[in-house]
Amino acid sequence: MARLSLGAATTAPTVLPMDAIGIVAVKLGFASLYLEEAEADALALELQRAAQALRIGKSTAKQYTDALSGKDAA
Repeated sequence: MARLSLGAATTAPTVLPMDAIGIVAVKLGFASLYLEEAEADALALELQRAAQALRIGKSTAKQYTDALSGKDAA
């Protein structure tokens, strides 16, 4: 099961395999998230889907705004 320990820091995340204990560690400053292989795979897929949804949402929002403002009118 995924575990999260928190600390006080702001930094870019680092992801690394911990072969000796068979987990993937996601480090963010003093915070660490430890995942089993299947959990890491599932989280990676969820992150990709969420990022894609944001991109689709941005492009859809722009198309909607352009249509309402008449920018697409000929």
